[in-house]
Amino acid sequence: MHPDLKSLISKGRSQGFLLKSEVLEILPEDITQEELINDILLMISDMGISIVNDQASANNGHPEA
Repeated sequence: MHPDLKSLISKGRSQGFLLKSEVLEILPEDITQEELINDILLMISDMGISIVNDQASANNGHPEA
């Protein structure tokens, strides 16, 4: 697993969520296929980490899975 992704997952586990933009930011530029990106987001979600669009969503408890 990529070190940046590992660190981000650790952050997500401690706060209970990650911003979608945080995840997209660390993905290599060659990962552009929507299906692959969705698989990565689903993998993180399966770890019990909510993926949210913005900080306001995280604060309101309305994660986007």
